[in-house]
Amino acid sequence: MLKIAHMRGDIMGRYHNALLLGDAQERVAVLEESGNLNLAYMSAKIHGLEEAAERVKVAIETTGGSVDGLTDKVLSPEKGSRASGKLLQPPTPIMRGANWATLDVQKTTLEDLEAAEGTRHEDTVFEPSAPSTK
Repeated sequence: MLKIAHMRGDIMGRYHNALLLGDAQERVAVLEESGNLNLAYMSAKIHGLEEAAERVKVAIETTGGSVDGLTDKVLSPEKGSRASGKLLQPPTPIMRGANWATLDVQKTTLEDLEAAEGTRHEDTVFEPSAPSTK
């Protein structure tokens, strides 16, 4: 689905799928492409993607911005503060074996009607009748 969202140019779909897959590099790339450079920088820093963080830092500084103080509150919270930077990962999926319960599926009503019509046409002999005159 991430590939489909990428081909369609759907930024929100790409970010959502990258978030669900736990793909931090894709999240940083999507934030960077959408123009959210500050968020891209913080995300890259928090996830330890130093190359991406440096690339985004250069992009921020070329547009006249500054990265000073962006990650201070997230990476090193003040004493008594509840804010803390954590690596965001989706929950681990529950893996099941190949023994999923299956149900026997019977024919649908449409298939029953087609089968009944097929036998009826074989049994019936059509004879042309004489035209009636009234």
